[in-house]
Amino acid sequence: MYPQIDFFGFKIASYGLFAVIGCLVCGFVLCYLLKKRGIMMEDGVIFLMTVIAGVFIGGHLLFALTNIRLFPYLFKKAEFPLWLARVQYIFGGSVFYGGLFGGLAAGAIALKCMSHDRRIYADIMAPIIPLFHGIARIGCFLAGCCYGIESEFGFRAHGNTLVPEVNDVRRFPVQLLEAGCNLFLVLAMFLLLKASRKKPFLQGKLIYFYLITYGIIRFLDEFLRGDEVRGFIGIFSTSQWISIISVGISSLLLVSSIIKEKRLPISVSCKTV
Repeated sequence: MYPQIDFFGFKIASYGLFAVIGCLVCGFVLCYLLKKRGIMMEDGVIFLMTVIAGVFIGGHLLFALTNIRLFPYLFKKAEFPLWLARVQYIFGGSVFYGGLFGGLAAGAIALKCMSHDRRIYADIMAPIIPLFHGIARIGCFLAGCCYGIESEFGFRAHGNTLVPEVNDVRRFPVQLLEAGCNLFLVLAMFLLLKASRKKPFLQGKLIYFYLITYGIIRFLDEFLRGDEVRGFIGIFSTSQWISIISVGISSLLLVSSIIKEKRLPISVSCKTV
């Protein structure tokens, strides 16, 4: 594992580097897909920047909520450097689900302000999200974070000062497993996106397919996670509970949208008569 990469004498954080690469790749793909649908690249850039801001804020806020027990320390009197260290400790990490829903919320607000068709963006983001996530998870593996359980099948790190828990312990590469699952989702969502051009009943629903499929994947691979930073509620981790809720709500929204579309022709024909 390489938490930092030496680039011409400069040390660059592996996770940060892959996150930037993911943003750039997704930005190009997003603009290309929007251009094919007659949407200006400038609008795509504005949308993407808004989503990135939502991802950043949402990811850190949900991480802070996992540390809610430490919130009283923010209101205790302390010198500014110590208080700042407390803030960094409580808000310093990021949780994917927080970033996901923060990005979706920010994107919805941006689309409402721009008066764009949300269905087009909802379908396009279905492959974009796992594309970014898959690239970022490779960064997680190199950095050593989000590590897996102890396993005979896996990798052993040495000298990782950022995540010392992974040192000299063979751990299952759950980050690479999730990266692979995300890349499979990218392929599946692109196939559905292509099919939606000829099958109108799929249009506007691909984001639900993504949320349902990823929620199931995440619920299962949490059993292979070795870090407990996200916390547990009963027998399941926080991320597993969020997965259950996400799959449930997305399934209801998907079924609701299908039923609504089936009823639409009936109402239209009645009005015509």
